[in-house]
Amino acid sequence: CIEESVSAHLISDVPLGVFLSGGLDSSIISSICASKSQLISGVTIGFNEYLKTDYDEVPSASKIARFLNMNHMVRYQNLSDFTKIKPRRYRCSRLEPME
Repeated sequence: CIEESVSAHLISDVPLGVFLSGGLDSSIISSICASKSQLISGVTIGFNEYLKTDYDEVPSASKIARFLNMNHMVRYQNLSDFTKIKPRRYRCSRLEPME
């Protein structure tokens, strides 16, 4: 069950956060987190090239964050900034880089 899985990941001694795109998946996960914990933060990345277009996810994510009473941080980036990032694979259980 998704609720059990999310709840198991809420056991932490550090502040928790959710990547909130404004889509269905991240909205459901954020909703479960908010129902289980008093304070959850959400982070949304918007792209300058999509600002105020139908592709801009920030308005939807912000609406969900307000509804769930989340701390919400929004950062806008240029799409070209992401072409400079070298992808890395991570082990799911420990978030350690894989060689």
